[in-house]
Amino acid sequence: MSDLEAFLELNIENYVFSDLERMKTIEVGFPVLMTVFSAVELLGALLSLSRFDPYKGSKYFKSYWANYLYLGRPNSEAQGQCIYQLVRHGIAHSYLMKGTIGVAAGSPQDHLKIRPPGYLYIDCRGLGDDFRSSYETSVRPLIHTLTGTPSGVTMSDRLAEMEADYAKQAKDEKIETVFDPAPTPSAPPAGATAPVTQSNAPLPANQQAPSGAPPAAPALSGTQGPTGLQGTP
Repeated sequence: MSDLEAFLELNIENYVFSDLERMKTIEVGFPVLMTVFSAVELLGALLSLSRFDPYKGSKYFKSYWANYLYLGRPNSEAQGQCIYQLVRHGIAHSYLMKGTIGVAAGSPQDHLKIRPPGYLYIDCRGLGDDFRSSYETSVRPLIHTLTGTPSGVTMSDRLAEMEADYAKQAKDEKIETVFDPAPTPSAPPAGATAPVTQSNAPLPANQQAPSGAPPAAPALSGTQGPTGLQGTP
């Protein structure tokens, strides 16, 4: 298994997809969007044909949105720009969306459409499903390709550049001098549930990364109208 394949299996197929499936069991909107938007930006960076630049998040997000997530959709590039500025930035920086936008689940036919009396509706479940489909259809098949643009080779290059940049940033921040070392771990209380671990650090021998998808979640019943929206239509 290549480093690229292992990285995608852990971070996209395990962490992102598993989190999205778990969130289907509870009626949340913003956490779903935050998860998908982060993954969109990550994949946009990996699929770029230019050297990784940590300050090009907007470019990576909009590239994946227009060329993979919603390829062929009318006004896809302009829509990606709006979503990045008004929804992604709003939620990431203040947990608020900018403008008359609503988020709910249950009406995928209205996803990314203007609803009466004039607000943009985002179906969080539809967005998550669209993201998964775009990855499985257009990204995963590239992992073992040696030619083409992009290819598994170019994606591996971007991953190496990303990891080197982030390692340097962590070193520059001197995190090992800012935070206290953890005490010797003790056994958890009887009956305690081990927390889900999401990390890019090596796990101790006695601690395994989560594996396998969670049980299928029940579908939300009915259609949520404006009173069930998260946002400010």
